[in-house]
Amino acid sequence: VDTFIPFLPVGLGFAGGAMAWVAFCELLMEAIEDTNVMTTGIVSTISLCAMLYMQEIIDGESRS
Repeated sequence: VDTFIPFLPVGLGFAGGAMAWVAFCELLMEAIEDTNVMTTGIVSTISLCAMLYMQEIIDGESRS
């Protein structure tokens, strides 16, 4: 296990990139096909704002 610790950042970076690819290129395009661009954009923006708000709340509580 200790031998592969230097490769951990590379593996995690690859996994994060793969998840971003699936989220933006696959799921977003499928959402646009099922609804329309306006609905997908609005829901995606609201979801992003809610995620950032919750992250700020959690981060603020951990500092207290």
